[in-house]
Amino acid sequence: MMKPMKNLQYTLLLLAFLVLGGATATLQAQGYAKNVELKISASKTSFALGEPVSVNVSLKNKGATALQNFPDLLDPEYRFYQYSITDPKGKVTPFRAFMFTEVENPYITLAASQEVSTSVYLFYGGNGATFPTAGTYKIQVSHQDLKSNILTLTITAPSAADKAASNLMLTDEVGLFLWAGGGHTLTQAVTNLEMVAKDHGSTIFANYANAGLGVFYGNSEVDWKNNKVLPADPEKSKIYLEKARTFDLGGFFRINLYQTLTEDYLKLNDKVKAGEVLKEFETNFQLNERAKLKLPDLKTRVGK
Repeated sequence: MMKPMKNLQYTLLLLAFLVLGGATATLQAQGYAKNVELKISASKTSFALGEPVSVNVSLKNKGATALQNFPDLLDPEYRFYQYSITDPKGKVTPFRAFMFTEVENPYITLAASQEVSTSVYLFYGGNGATFPTAGTYKIQVSHQDLKSNILTLTITAPSAADKAASNLMLTDEVGLFLWAGGGHTLTQAVTNLEMVAKDHGSTIFANYANAGLGVFYGNSEVDWKNNKVLPADPEKSKIYLEKARTFDLGGFFRINLYQTLTEDYLKLNDKVKAGEVLKEFETNFQLNERAKLKLPDLKTRVGK
């Protein structure tokens, strides 16, 4: 057991570290803000109600010298960058990720003119649906004193013909399923997405349903309750993903699509097709941080 005096010394040292460390970080952000551009964008600015929304967030050093100790983990699950959502009534709500991830060393040296970017899923989160009603929403990202531009998105009410598909998409299970890339226990999500893909194939929602189901069927999963592995079905996955491949789903979904479709063709022993998909993947997302985590292994397996 730690003695009282040593315990007090330890506590004081810890407090000093936290106070000084926090002050240093804040001063760094204040000093760097003029040389760093934090930017949020989307592939389009109008989405149908129930259409999954993802955005691109980038961080760029506009200065002539490198910046030390800058957090480059832009996804809200790492909690370094805060995302605020202003709804159509003017209410501001912080976006809460489904989960929080701790990392050992989240800082990088941001070289002069260097830019890092990632794709972020905002459709659903810990607070439920981020865009639950039609109207105009404003999104801003910040880290201490560093703030991004404000991205304005218009969420449009679905037509009478699309309303059923919109309702099938706008559920908690579907929101979680699309973020996680599947989940065999989310049976209602699978049912909803298959209905959208089959019965509402001409709607914009079908592209996301095809992408979500394709990623799900393309990956094996552990059934912990029954102590068994549920194998991937690359043939079924490929059919869904090829239907969604040419549609602009936004970076988050397209990265998952490209990765899974490349792996599908590898499992089906078609390296030519796998190489074609991989080339498309790299051309579109070689600078994206999420894609950088996936590309090296795929290139090795394809033989590029």
